[in-house]
Amino acid sequence: MKRSLIILVSTLFLAACEQGLQPVTGFQGTVYFPADSTGTVSWPDSLTGAVVVFVNAEALNLLNPSFSQLARNILGFTNPLDTSREDQPYFLEALPDKPYLAGVIASTVPIGSLLGLPADSLAVHPEYFHVLGLHHSPGGSLPFKFIYVDQEEITPGIDIHCDFNYRLSF
Repeated sequence: MKRSLIILVSTLFLAACEQGLQPVTGFQGTVYFPADSTGTVSWPDSLTGAVVVFVNAEALNLLNPSFSQLARNILGFTNPLDTSREDQPYFLEALPDKPYLAGVIASTVPIGSLLGLPADSLAVHPEYFHVLGLHHSPGGSLPFKFIYVDQEEITPGIDIHCDFNYRLSF
C-alpha cells in the first residue's frame, strides 16, 4: 500500500512538472530624468512621484487617443521610481507577441493613494497625472515606438527619456 502511494504521488508530481518552469517574458530599460551638470535631479514640487506604465497598443485608438482610454488600458507598472536619481533601470513583465506602449507617468497626488483604485476612477482624474516621456526612437517621426516581446525573452533597451515639460503630441 505504501509503495503504491509513493508511485501515485511521484506520478502526479511528474505530470504536474511536465512543462517545467516557464521563462519570464517582458522588457527592460533605463529611465532618464533631467539633471544638471552635477547629476542632480531638480524634481518639481508639484509632482509627488513617478512610475513606468505600459498599455496594450491594440486596445487604443491611436488616431484619436484620450487619457481615459490610456488609463483604462494600463496593463502594469513599476514600483515608484527614485526621483532623486538621474538614471535607473526598470523591468516589466509582459506577454509576448503583442504591441505595447510604455512611458513614465508622474502623479500630483501621492502614488500610494492611487494604488488599488479602479481604472474608471483614475480615468476621470487626468489632473492627477503628468506624462514625462514615452519610449520612442530618437529622431523618429512618431512620438512613440511599439514594444514587442519575443517568446521566452526579455527585450532590452526600452529606454525612456523624461522631460518635466513633456507634452503628448497626439
